[in-house]
Amino acid sequence: FTSLDVALLDREGDDVGSAEVAEDGSFVVRHGEALAGGWGLSCDGARVTVDGVRRHLMPAFAGPFEAHSPTQPPVDCELRLRFPPRILGVVASARTGRPLSDAEVSVGSSLAAFAFGDEWADTDADGRYEVEVGDIPPTGVLVWCRDWEHQATVVGPFDLPESGDVVLNFTLEKLRPLKGTVLDLLTGEPVKGASVTLGSTHLVFEDDEDWDFTDAKGRFSLDPEDMPLEGAFIHVSGPDGYGPAALQLHGFSDQRLEVLLPPLAVLEGVVRDTGGRPLDDADILVVFSASWYGVDAGIANDALADADGAFRIELDAALPEQSRLIVEAPDHLAFEAPLLDVAVWDATAGVWRVDVRLQPEGAPPDEDA
Repeated sequence: FTSLDVALLDREGDDVGSAEVAEDGSFVVRHGEALAGGWGLSCDGARVTVDGVRRHLMPAFAGPFEAHSPTQPPVDCELRLRFPPRILGVVASARTGRPLSDAEVSVGSSLAAFAFGDEWADTDADGRYEVEVGDIPPTGVLVWCRDWEHQATVVGPFDLPESGDVVLNFTLEKLRPLKGTVLDLLTGEPVKGASVTLGSTHLVFEDDEDWDFTDAKGRFSLDPEDMPLEGAFIHVSGPDGYGPAALQLHGFSDQRLEVLLPPLAVLEGVVRDTGGRPLDDADILVVFSASWYGVDAGIANDALADADGAFRIELDAALPEQSRLIVEAPDHLAFEAPLLDVAVWDATAGVWRVDVRLQPEGAPPDEDA
């Protein structure tokens, strides 16, 4: 295809570069700054004539890719546009088995750049629906179903087949609150005043979160409403002296939830360049992995390195075993990794320790940095 533009998207879905497609279908997109892991390439859909009929082609996406610097070799990829399929099926009550009319079925994307562009349809009197996939790529597709007084549910992300319809039937449970108790990990006593947040790993559901504070018996109640529980999580931040905890949800359950809060963990470290010089202007962020990067949900801890490049962070929001460490400094390539891949436990001091080396921009890649 010609007369199309290819967009370079960072991991938050922002357009950071573009290029026109040449007559032979090739393209070259250049970037001047380092890209964090999770970036990709996309192009819009197109219209073609097949047997005299104008038809729509879905947008294409390639990625997500690992972190990439302009000094590294180029990444080769292919963008393929395809015809959209139909997604159809039946929605019924899990309790009665009867079809649900006027339930809403939406088709969207788990990709940040396309997360809020969805197509939807209501079910008819027999609970049947049919949606033609619109302006989203065929990779990372989400299909979710909502109905008044029933628990929302989602399927995906998944990739659409090359051809043929996709049949997805939904059975919805009766809506009810998520209830549970927060306890001290060491003593088993209830924790009062802990902050409990219901969120999702899918950006498209960022507005459907709920939160509560525990009472004197450590109890909480969350209303999922339109939040599908597949891919959802419960994050708990305790009062002073406690570290956070999280539960990954996998769907509807009648069981009462129990969350154990550990003691507060501390991360200490130093940030230097590859020559060993301290970077006193480095920003350090420890972010809860299940939280979407582009959402400022407050589920993170941060610090600024001092004159010696040193920092200290009390991890009262980010769980060490479920967090990513992100370090950035001017004129240097950003560093990012799962926290426990790079941090070492210091049993004597009772803290996690990390030594981060940032590579200057424009320097050849250093595999040992």
